[in-house]
Amino acid sequence: CQLHARNEHTHDLIHLGNKGYNLTQLIKLGVKVPTGSILTSEFFRCQEIIRRFPPAWHDFTQRLDKEISYIEKATGRRFGSRTDPLLVSVRSCPIISMPGMMSTIHNLGINEEIVQELAERTGKPYFAWDTYRRFIQSWCMSGGMERDEFSHIMRDAKARHGVDKKQHFNAEQMRELTLTYKQAARDHGLGIPDDPWMQLHDSINMVISSWNATEAAKYRSLMDISDEWGTAVLIQGMVF
Repeated sequence: CQLHARNEHTHDLIHLGNKGYNLTQLIKLGVKVPTGSILTSEFFRCQEIIRRFPPAWHDFTQRLDKEISYIEKATGRRFGSRTDPLLVSVRSCPIISMPGMMSTIHNLGINEEIVQELAERTGKPYFAWDTYRRFIQSWCMSGGMERDEFSHIMRDAKARHGVDKKQHFNAEQMRELTLTYKQAARDHGLGIPDDPWMQLHDSINMVISSWNATEAAKYRSLMDISDEWGTAVLIQGMVF
């Protein structure tokens, strides 16, 4: 379901989740909301059939391609492009908000080639590498790494370069920090695909799998939320 195109068949909390549904309400009120599309909770509930039945999987991938094309047209950017890349966030949309308990991935659709091109075209290499750094961290945290591991790397880099805040790194120091994050991912056995489409499919799996994370399951038990409800997935263009 596209955020800016109401679908009467699925316009409810069950299908769109708390986050997705509330964004559609903001749009209705005239608030500017970045273009995006919601993979409804129907996918979560039917994923076993969709993944195992080739015609259903083919239909799903075609629909996903179509929604990315929709975001591309709205933003004037292209997913996977080195010259004018569309970067997206992929976030969970459960019916009841579960802050910090499920996966969120920012700046998806990026790799080292895109970073280098982005740095040259914008003339802002710090921005380009910091964007990649955020992607790596959100990807790895969705894959099970703790935030403290990245905080430790950040503190070491600040001490080594004699700065108090990350804004004070120069572009080369930010590049070095980002590549250290990437090496930490490898050390933990977390492969990060360079192909943006593989990133997208893997991130959807990460978000859906995070529904069964230990913290999320405990929260649902305390709040008396059904395990069967599942989550929608919000794919939305990043704004810088």
